[in-house]
Parts: sequence; C-alpha cells; structure tokens
Amino acid sequence: IQSFVFYALVALFLVISVVSFGGALSWLNKPFPGFVSYAPPLVGSMSVRDWPGKLAGLKMMDRIVTVDGRPVRKGQDVLDAVSDKTPGTQVRYVLQAKGQTREVTLPVTRFGLRDFLLVFFVTFVGGLILIVLAVIVQVLKPNSPTSWAFFYSASFWAATWSPPLMFSLPTSFSTSIMWPCVLWESLFFISC
Repeated sequence: IQSFVFYALVALFLVISVVSFGGALSWLNKPFPGFVSYAPPLVGSMSVRDWPGKLAGLKMMDRIVTVDGRPVRKGQDVLDAVSDKTPGTQVRYVLQAKGQTREVTLPVTRFGLRDFLLVFFVTFVGGLILIVLAVIVQVLKPNSPTSWAFFYSASFWAATWSPPLMFSLPTSFSTSIMWPCVLWESLFFISC
C-alpha cells in the first residue's frame, strides 16, 4: 500500500504541475492590472519591482473594493475588468487596508515573458526541486517513517507553490487547510 500511495502522490503532483504550468502560460501577452490578486479580491504577494501596482504602493492583502467604479467580489473580477483594455489604459481602483480607503489609478500592462519567468517560473521550479528531493529521499529510504514525513510535507508544499493554487486558494481556506497539515506532518515526524 505504501508504494501505491507513493506512486499516486507522484502522479497527482505531475498532473498538478502540468495544469499549473498551462495555467501560468495562459497569462502570457495578456493585459493585466499591474499586480496579481488572490481569489478573494486581495492584492497578491507576488510582484515585480517595476509593476505599476508595486510603484503605486499596493501592499499584499490590500482589499480591492472597486475597479472603475464597479464592485469587486472576487479576484477574477479584477482580471475581467482589464482583459479587454489595451495596455496603457488608465484604470481606477479603490482599495481598503487597515481601515483606510484609498484610490489609485494604474495603467493596464501586458504580462510578458519576463513577468512570467520572475513570478511563476521561479516558484514552479522551486516546487519541482522540492518534489524531486522528496522522491529521491523516498526511493533511498522507502520504509522509513521520516522519509514518508518528508515526502508528504514536500509534496504538500510543492503543490501549494504551483502558480494557480497560489492565486486561487482563498486565504481563509489555505490557512485552515495548511496549518493542520503542517501540524499533522510535524507530529508524525516527531513520533518517528
């Protein structure tokens, strides 16, 4: 049964990797707001120093309230609002952070190869390296509880580093799932 679990998790990670990479590639050469957002309408953590959002002082977890006067209910609403605009078009955002509301106007930009490499590709490669290390450890020590703990932990973190998961998991969901998993892995590792 252990070998079945091992191969099933490796296969699952391969599927997540292919879907993630395809999802990330779909951003290339498309208009985007100059910052990334999570599934709930919050400014994401990934940024490049010369993006308009970064230059305007947007911070991770700033809540996006409106785009050009239209209310925003989910992060996808932000992308939809700029998807038909040409790069350079000015878009007005209302944001909330720490009880303060502010308005910023940012130009729509095109998500280029450099952006893809800096934002998605680095984390994707990091996840791949982590899963390769986990597979190596598991192959070298297949019956060790410690190697299983490392394999589960590395698989979990590698999967959460996949670009679509990073930007689609609501913060409350990822927090409610992530920390119990980390705690379980830690307890499993300590009991070994």
